[in-house]
Amino acid sequence: TSYNAVLFYEKGRISARVAYNFRSEYLIQAAGPGTGLPVYTDSYGSVDARLAFKILDNLEVSFDGINLNDEDLVQYAELKERV
Repeated sequence: TSYNAVLFYEKGRISARVAYNFRSEYLIQAAGPGTGLPVYTDSYGSVDARLAFKILDNLEVSFDGINLNDEDLVQYAELKERV
């Protein structure tokens, strides 16, 4: 399962976006290297943002932030205790 929520703002020469993305646990490999055990990615959610300023009609400066909540991407073999 995955969920996404996005907020936008635009007025004049300024635009902004904040997004929250969530993805539940999913299988990466049915048999991982060396162990033969299935490999999963644990569920995670991250916050991304963008702020842009239009300097001229054909020139824009933007600042992007990815994973602002510093969420860890955790992968494990078969059991969560095997990170």
